[in-house]
Amino acid sequence: MIERFSMRFRKSHAVVLFGLMATGLAWAAPLKETIQSRLDANPYLIQQQIKIRVLQEQRGSISLELTEGPKMLRDLLRKGIELEGAGMREAALNENDLKSLSCIRNAVKAIRAIKGIKEISITGAINPFDTAENDYNKACQQLSQGTPAEREEAIPLLKKAAEAGLAIAQTDLAGFYVLGGGVNPDERQALEWYRKAAAQGEPRAQFNLGRMLAVGRGTDRNYPEAIEWYRKAAAQDRQLTAKLKSLNELALLLATCPQAKLRDGNAALELIQKAQQLDPNNPLQDEVLAAVYAQCGRFPEAVEQQKKWLRFLQEAKMDPAEKESKLAKANYRLELYLKNELDLEPEPEPEN
Repeated sequence: MIERFSMRFRKSHAVVLFGLMATGLAWAAPLKETIQSRLDANPYLIQQQIKIRVLQEQRGSISLELTEGPKMLRDLLRKGIELEGAGMREAALNENDLKSLSCIRNAVKAIRAIKGIKEISITGAINPFDTAENDYNKACQQLSQGTPAEREEAIPLLKKAAEAGLAIAQTDLAGFYVLGGGVNPDERQALEWYRKAAAQGEPRAQFNLGRMLAVGRGTDRNYPEAIEWYRKAAAQDRQLTAKLKSLNELALLLATCPQAKLRDGNAALELIQKAQQLDPNNPLQDEVLAAVYAQCGRFPEAVEQQKKWLRFLQEAKMDPAEKESKLAKANYRLELYLKNELDLEPEPEPEN
């Protein structure tokens, strides 16, 4: 009797223990998923192109891995240097690395506040692009500080990194093909490299690709595709300069496009107002806003904005020939707005 009772007790005890273990496992999985979802949605990590993966969660102890982010930070974390340690503080981190480090620290701090978290460790991953990043960083250093011979060697390094698929290297290489620095000018090559980088989500490449398509450099003009790439660059938060340029150029294109079906004054007005919120003191937006007002039929406001743009040009210090050209164009547009007329980009002539 006693033996049977003991067996029943042990059996029921085992069931209780198994139930607790199962409950613990069920609790652990959602916690890991919760942490990962918060990391994936963190806007500051997204802006700095940082990705952190949850390797393991066990009884409140979290192991993280920096999978994408500055190579210097990944290398230091892989060596066991802690986020708040002296080694991290003393490392030769550039401005972007320091900003990334701050974002990672804040993200980890937010995770520590989650109930049930006891300990967090983080390491750095080896990225397939590390070799390409090394080539790219070396090329940048040689271009900015190297001897003439080293600067000549930099372009092949940059091309090597671009061919390996590094988006920032592809974008910079495209710029060299536009300007002709270190390579023969080739706008078709530039367009090809911008396309590759833009497809990876590089904001500068998306803007420059949109610009080349809008004005017909390296290809025929393609307004619908230009609008598409401007929109993608404007939607990003990773690179403010590209975002602002894209908002301005997109607004201007929607206001002045020769293809009537693509013009949209109301959408253009929303875009330029968004740009003004992000950068309220940018005088370049006066010209765009004038064109947008004209497209919306608000010619008195267009005239005032255009006069404001003219005053800026008259006082601006720039190349005399460039200044003369810009003033001539600005005065021409002002005359049109005074007559309640639009200044539309000319429809490109078909090639023979």
